[in-house]
Amino acid sequence: MENNFRHELKYIIDIHDFHYLKSRLAGALYKDPFAGEDNRYHVRSLYFDDVDDTCLHDKLDGVENRDKFRIRIYNKGRRVIKFEKKEKYNDCVRKRSMTITYRECLDILNSDVSCLSAAGEGLRREVYLAFRTRLLRPVILVDYMREAYVYPPLNVRVTFDMDMAACAGSPDLFNERLPTVNVLSRPALILEIKYRSFIPDFIVSLLQGAHTTKQALSKYLMCRETA
Repeated sequence: MENNFRHELKYIIDIHDFHYLKSRLAGALYKDPFAGEDNRYHVRSLYFDDVDDTCLHDKLDGVENRDKFRIRIYNKGRRVIKFEKKEKYNDCVRKRSMTITYRECLDILNSDVSCLSAAGEGLRREVYLAFRTRLLRPVILVDYMREAYVYPPLNVRVTFDMDMAACAGSPDLFNERLPTVNVLSRPALILEIKYRSFIPDFIVSLLQGAHTTKQALSKYLMCRETA
């Protein structure tokens, strides 16, 4: 299997376990280089699905090999805009990403994907064909704050996602005052552990002591069921 696949372990934890784990991780791992002074940043993802809601039903039915399409921005800004295709194969996940311009993003949100076919190959071409053949359209917008700790030598990433909210039926990606519905309010958070080959023993020991149960969580599914 290609080395750009990774494992993702997901848990719902409470605020007490968050502070416990944070105090242990902060002294041993690196802070996310893209985060602010408080080591947090806002993530907003706009997910797309086809007219048959295939992505939604594949998740509900437990289909092992499936994909999702989304546009992601950070801190509700326009500086970095990513179009991502997330692919799941058995127990492994691969996220393929490309940077798009603000103008390209607006075109896509207005159902004009001609800009994606210009390169004629790679992810741009795949996304273009998916829009043309599957009639993708925006279905749910997902907001949350993220705090992350990383161990670059082994590509290990531990994230805490909090204050998750959603908005259905609106492609207004850059609206800072978009009305949203709380999906997983405090004191509950989502803990995610992402790694390529293995988690080193010292990180495993740092994560021990918290009340965690591995779950097949999907922000996309949770938000679609709530909003």
